[in-house]
Amino acid sequence: MSRRILTAFIIVAMAVFFAGIVSAQDMKSITGTLVAQDQLEADDGQVYMIENTGAAQNLDQMVDKKVTVKGTVMEKEGKNVIQLESIQPVE
Repeated sequence: MSRRILTAFIIVAMAVFFAGIVSAQDMKSITGTLVAQDQLEADDGQVYMIENTGAAQNLDQMVDKKVTVKGTVMEKEGKNVIQLESIQPVE
């Protein structure tokens, strides 16, 4: 019985460890122009939809400005999406 518990614990610990590695790989910093409150055109031409997780206020004041955003990048419904962690204007 204790061997089963130990095996289960090791499996769970490994899953948590590897999930953390995958999550860290998805975190990116992207510089580009905020073309709308919810859309960034990166310097490389890629377009990202922005999911504001509450990390940034007044995104409307940054529209048409060059910014650097940090967040988790994923694909949803065939579109690039970044879950916003922070946004900074580029001067």
